[in-house]
Amino acid sequence: MHGRSVASEVSRPDWKIAGYDLLSFPYHPVEAIRAAGIGLRFELKRYFDYYFWQIVFPMNVVVAMLWSVLWVDKESVGVRIGVAARSIFIMIANQFALASPLPLLPYMTCMGYLGVGSTVLFIAALFMVMTIGFL
Repeated sequence: MHGRSVASEVSRPDWKIAGYDLLSFPYHPVEAIRAAGIGLRFELKRYFDYYFWQIVFPMNVVVAMLWSVLWVDKESVGVRIGVAARSIFIMIANQFALASPLPLLPYMTCMGYLGVGSTVLFIAALFMVMTIGFL
């Protein structure tokens, strides 16, 4: 084994191994065969700080920026629509940016709920801005 090495521990940049168990159990690949089986069960924890400061916090700032248009004078319809449109473009760009680092999963995660909740707030604020502009 010339030129090769083995790491002293298993590591992943955005995960921490919280614990692991080595399990033994009977293994039955087919009904007639009975053999000893071994399994490894481990618990992983994701480092949340990166995702909070890079995704969650900026998304909340953009949502707050969008909802701030409700405090602008009702005569300033152009300002309201401009800020709302910019906020929606920022949200769309953020969703595209999130598509690559997050895994594709068949179920909703906290980031998925954040994206859906932010989208609902964006749509509600946009309808409010349009309604105020119409009235």
